[in-house]
Amino acid sequence: MFHFANNNLNILATSQLPSNMALQRPSPHKLLQLMSSEKVKMYIGQEEKLYLVPRELIRYHSNTLRVHFDKKVCIRKERTFIKAKYEQNNAKHLYDCQPEHFDMLLECMMQGGISTRWTNSREAIEKCMALVEYSWKIDMAAMVCEAVVEPLRNAIKTPVLQQPSVGFSVPRREVPHRGFTMEDIMTVFKVTQPGNRLRALVAQDVLSRQGLKGTTFKDLETHVPGFAAEILNQFRECASFWAWTDPITGLQRTFDGYA
Repeated sequence: MFHFANNNLNILATSQLPSNMALQRPSPHKLLQLMSSEKVKMYIGQEEKLYLVPRELIRYHSNTLRVHFDKKVCIRKERTFIKAKYEQNNAKHLYDCQPEHFDMLLECMMQGGISTRWTNSREAIEKCMALVEYSWKIDMAAMVCEAVVEPLRNAIKTPVLQQPSVGFSVPRREVPHRGFTMEDIMTVFKVTQPGNRLRALVAQDVLSRQGLKGTTFKDLETHVPGFAAEILNQFRECASFWAWTDPITGLQRTFDGYA
């Protein structure tokens, strides 16, 4: 059984709401303008690796960093009869960001995707989800959630074990874990809103692994707002035939008719 800490029950923190739908990709002309702006200094990680990044590119993709780089800082102290001189911020330290994450963020901003190739599907999922988690802190989750959909889709399609021999049946509950963890699912539904493609992918993965009557993720359906609704949406999308018992009349039905 998966246990939830009290601070995880309300995953929509009041200090930061889920990201909006994916930010519109800039046109080639707009991207050229963003890339041509003056450079600002970004110091990444505890080692303070220096990146020179176009100011307008950062401001376009992150409201949080836009506020920072719009602020005026004093570059000369005020003295008698001399007015203090202020200029816009031109540097930012992100001590909790890893250089590999920032490299991927830059790729997302400039190319709209991630070209990194990982050694296995589990590593791909872990790296992409770590990027999603961090991007939320600097208000880039909308962009990142869109960029990681295809790498994650490819990762969860990759089997972790060889296919069983012909005639050998593996119980559904014993199919090896190959997709999103419960923590991953909570992260996705924390940083996104209904309609986000990453939410749909998570629900598709859950249906693929546990089937229509699985209960592995039942606790999440109760505690994670929007998760159960997304599972239902994906069920409606993928179902081509089913038989069910009408809870009112007790009759066996198929689709909206009767058997």
